[in-house]
Amino acid sequence: MPTHELDLMHGSVPYTIRRSNRAKRLRITLDESQGLILVLPRGISEQEGQKFLAEKRDWIQRTLARLDRQKIHRADLLKPPARVPFHGRDVPVTTRLGGDMSAVHWTGKELLLFVPDPRHGRPVLANWFRRRATHFIPEKVKELMSEDSPLPASCRSALGSVQRIQVRNQKTRWGSCSARGTLSFNWRLILTPDAVVEYIILHEMIHLTHPHHQGAFWKAVLQACPSARKHTQWLRTEGATLMRAWPPDLCLT
Repeated sequence: MPTHELDLMHGSVPYTIRRSNRAKRLRITLDESQGLILVLPRGISEQEGQKFLAEKRDWIQRTLARLDRQKIHRADLLKPPARVPFHGRDVPVTTRLGGDMSAVHWTGKELLLFVPDPRHGRPVLANWFRRRATHFIPEKVKELMSEDSPLPASCRSALGSVQRIQVRNQKTRWGSCSARGTLSFNWRLILTPDAVVEYIILHEMIHLTHPHHQGAFWKAVLQACPSARKHTQWLRTEGATLMRAWPPDLCLT
């Protein structure tokens, strides 16, 4: 049981001190099941460990925030106030059991989920998101291919080589561009802010001209999307949480 507490910006977090003869350096672990653990190697005092823990305070706060977000994304859809990500916002979900059919209805403010069995809730919702994405993402691609496209002039001629736009159930990738002109996108983009969706689309479009990640590519990306660095950072943190919370096996097809 945790017997110590670490003061944070908005309260405190309990932690356990664990001594290890095998550990070669100070280490901390933090997860939902065991909480915060400070591992002390042989010969290291509790005071040294507590100093180390205090130095890692920012990391601990960020990790706690990420774990809280994961709880939201994995929330029991039957227990109000359940919320799920949709276009970058955590929207409320009301679940109703009964009947033989499953359905999802978006009111503009909340999602209404109808399922015969509570175990079907998240898979039904994941498949609904995926179907929405198969319409939303290609439309967004066409919008960004129009005359008003923010793409640099040097990249627009390559748009004619686009042969296919597809929405897939990838495990880790948000988008890809093939040598044959296929633009592929992850359905989970429907869960992210629209500005992030646009960034990923522009990123893949620019690969039609620059099939690499060298200087010329990133120069074109920043011309098309000045906030690219911010969106990239968002995907590294929030996006990673979405990938874990909505795994590929949730989709039935």
